[in-house]
Amino acid sequence: MAALDQPNRAIFDEAGNLVEFQSVGRDITEQRRVEQQLRASEARYRAIVEDQIDLIRRFRPDGALTFVNPAFCRYFGRSEEELIGRNFLTLFPPEDHEEIRRSLFSLTPDEPVGVAERRCIGPDGEERWQHWINRAIFDEAGNLVEFQSVGRDITEQRRMEQQLRASEARYRAVVEDQTDLIRRFTPDGRLTFVNPAFCRFYGKSEAELLGQNYIDLVYPEDREMVLQRMATICPDNPSVITEPRILRPGGEIGWIQYVNRGIFDEAGNLVEVQSVGRDITAQKEAEIRVAEAREATNRASRLTTLAIIGGGIAHEINQPLNAIRILAETGLCLCERKGTPPLEGMTECLTNISRQVDRIDAIVNQLRSVLKNNQHRQYEYCDLNQVVEASLILMERRIQAHRIRLRKALAEELPPVYGSFVSLEEVLINLLNNAMQALDDARSPDKQIVVRTWADRRVYLEVADNGPGFDPGVRARIFEPFFTTKSGNSMGMGLAIVESIVTASNGRLELDDGPEGGAVVRVSFPIAKPS
Repeated sequence: MAALDQPNRAIFDEAGNLVEFQSVGRDITEQRRVEQQLRASEARYRAIVEDQIDLIRRFRPDGALTFVNPAFCRYFGRSEEELIGRNFLTLFPPEDHEEIRRSLFSLTPDEPVGVAERRCIGPDGEERWQHWINRAIFDEAGNLVEFQSVGRDITEQRRMEQQLRASEARYRAVVEDQTDLIRRFTPDGRLTFVNPAFCRFYGKSEAELLGQNYIDLVYPEDREMVLQRMATICPDNPSVITEPRILRPGGEIGWIQYVNRGIFDEAGNLVEVQSVGRDITAQKEAEIRVAEAREATNRASRLTTLAIIGGGIAHEINQPLNAIRILAETGLCLCERKGTPPLEGMTECLTNISRQVDRIDAIVNQLRSVLKNNQHRQYEYCDLNQVVEASLILMERRIQAHRIRLRKALAEELPPVYGSFVSLEEVLINLLNNAMQALDDARSPDKQIVVRTWADRRVYLEVADNGPGFDPGVRARIFEPFFTTKSGNSMGMGLAIVESIVTASNGRLELDDGPEGGAVVRVSFPIAKPS
């Protein structure tokens, strides 16, 4: 549909009567279309400006505001009527006015846009920060007509930046004043940061260390181990501990413990590793001395156990040997008689000889097992009843030779415990030997040792005697290595060995007095649950 602009003129005669109309028209279709598009554009512009969350303002060169959008009004807590015509500088601290003017009037037709971060005073009187993009608008002659600005509040951002700077300052103060060694390096091992303590420890400057591969500072023989450990760092296992040896500036060997933590990007790729280390040379040297002392104790333990076994082994083997001798002589006597020896008597002699040989073989095999396993102790699921039976092969006859009655009270279907079978044998052998030595000094005609096992929430092994019991004056020292109240060749290692073995197997050791006198030594272990 076309649009016309058509003014109409009425023509009258001399008497004032309407004679005719005259019209001149022109097509204004295109003009109307442009006007409609302009109104639509202005409506869209106003909708954008009024609904915008950013602050929008326009002001003349003298500072008088000519336009503010609703977001601007809400931010400053004033109506549009209160703001229009007001100098925008009144919304900023007076000490900043000169800098704001200088910045705005530095804009030119060639560079009409500037960016600035400004303080302002909010309606609550608090200081806030805003980020402004200012545009200067010039006419065709290049004269400044107006400014238009778009801004947003960045108070929280500035606060976070200040907190970040403060945090980084604290972090740097901690890192630089830290006595621990701190380093960072890239996945290929190149050092990107070292703190002063790190430099002092290695006797090198920061410039010498940055860019160097951290693995070059590790003792050559430990490098492969360190690299293997570091290769396990991943998002699921972001932290590993390494304890490599290092060569000190003076040539001495030391140890460093590093806690290494991987830093990953959003895709899970390793970006950097940060390590905190400390010198553990003194600790390692102490551990070496403790290990040497432990080995010495273990050697003493083996010697003591073997001494206990050796003390009774001659008696244990002599008994079957004497029996074999008597049986052999009996067999010879039967053969020397005239006529054919009685078959029944010879068969009985030979059968008994075979049994005594089997007994000697069992004793020797048990001793061989103890000798072998004392050096290679394997942890396994053990039945304490079997431990008792195996130990008594070596100790039962010796106890009886001392005129001591041995009684067993073993629970049926005893739950297993986790430990070294031969170590648990050592426990029982030492407890039996201690009880036997205590009864040697007793005057009672009825000397007895009772070995019991039972279980409730734990598994128990108890050795009780009816001897003199524990002396209260020495009870506190009874577990000290080499402490003994016995004369002769006692090394004073029995209960010290028992305590070390029981502790190593997560067990408990208790000393008690018997209800009718004597000593009770009770050990217990957690119930093991074989998988």
